Amino acid sequence: MRRQAGLLIFLILVALGTAACDGPERAPAEAAEAITGQEIELRVGETATISRRGYPVSGFVWGIETPPSEILEQVGELVVELDSDDDNSEASFIYTFRAVAAGTTSIRMIYHQPFEDAPPTAVYEASIVIIP
Repeated sequence: MRRQAGLLIFLILVALGTAACDGPERAPAEAAEAITGQEIELRVGETATISRRGYPVSGFVWGIETPPSEILEQVGELVVELDSDDDNSEASFIYTFRAVAAGTTSIRMIYHQPFEDAPPTAVYEASIVIIP
């Protein structure tokens, strides 16, 4: 009986210690603010890469909230490049787009946990001007 009680106390202490080590979830440096008003100018046929910083281990990702329009197409899938081999490292979330036709459109990206029903912790918006 005494051994079982000791084992139970040990397991509780291990669980509490593990929870204390988790710490707060990290967000990118710009998490408290929206990054808006940027303008990207492209010629038809050119590509643009938009890269945002974040911590993928926390479950946060930079997702595209407004999909590209008929004048701007996404090239490939999201690429996530970790800064180091450490799984907890910061990373670049990289999207590539190609200008298909002249005009103006916009991109809105949000930094969020797609599995949570919570507002994004950061927003990035850019106006895309495509010239012939």
